[in-house]
Amino acid sequence: MIRPCCATLLILAAACGPLQVDPVTRSGPVASPAAPGASATTANQARRRSQRVAVDSLTDAAALDSLLVMGAADSMPELSLDEAMEPSWDLNVAQYAEHPRVAYYVDYFTGRGHNTFQLWLDRMPRFEGYARTQMAANDLPEDLVYLALIESGFSPIAVSRASAVGMWQFMRATGRGYGLRVDTWVDERRDPIKSTDAAARHLRDLTDRFGSHLLAAAAYNGGQGRVGRGVTRIASQGGGDAVDPESDEMFFELADAQLLMRETRDYV
Repeated sequence: MIRPCCATLLILAAACGPLQVDPVTRSGPVASPAAPGASATTANQARRRSQRVAVDSLTDAAALDSLLVMGAADSMPELSLDEAMEPSWDLNVAQYAEHPRVAYYVDYFTGRGHNTFQLWLDRMPRFEGYARTQMAANDLPEDLVYLALIESGFSPIAVSRASAVGMWQFMRATGRGYGLRVDTWVDERRDPIKSTDAAARHLRDLTDRFGSHLLAAAAYNGGQGRVGRGVTRIASQGGGDAVDPESDEMFFELADAQLLMRETRDYV
C-alpha cells in the first residue's frame, strides 16, 4: 500500500509544478514574482490612496481646530460705546454701581481678572440665548443668566469642592428636587438644557420667597435657610428705619453685617 501512495503524491506534485523555496531562509514555498508592470501599478495606486487619506485627514483636523481652538483674534471684541449708545440691564444695576463692593469687582474684572473673565464671556454665547429665554419664561430678569458665569464660567462639566456639578452648580438633592436625574448612570446636572430649565424654576421659587433678585441669588448660592435667618435678624433690629426685607438693599445689609458667608457676599 505504501508504493501506490508514493506514486500518487509524485503525480500530484508534477501536476502542480515545482515548489519555490526562499533562497535565503529555505523555509518553504513562496509565491511566484508578479510582473514588473503590475507591481508598479499597485504601488502607485496605494500611494495615491494614502495621499488622499492624508489630505482628507488634514482637512478634517483643520475644521475641528477652527471650531475647538479659539485664538486671541477670535475672542469677543472689547465693548466700545459712543454717546448715542448706552448699556442697559433688566436688573437693578445702576442704583448700586457706586457701591464699594460693586466698584471693587468692576475694577477686578477689568484689571487682574480680565483674562479669566474674557474666557468666560467667550464660552457664554453657546448657552446665553436659551438661558435668557428660560429666565423670561419664568418672569425673571434675563440678566440672571450671569449667575452661571460666576457659578461655573459656563462650563457644563464643572465640579465644585462641595460636589456641586454642572453649569448651574446644582447639589445632588436640589437637582433631584427640580426633576434632574442624578444616579450612577446619568447626571443631568451636566445637561446644559435640562439644568438651565431647573435653574430658572429654582430662581423663580427663590424670588417668590424673598421678593428680591439679589436675595434670590444669595439664597441660590448660600442656602435659603441662612438668607432667611439673616433677613429676620436685620428686620427685627431695624426699628423705624428698617430696610424693606424684600428689597435688593437687604442683601447689602446682610453682607455688611457679615450674616452671609464670604463666598456668597462676593458671588452676588
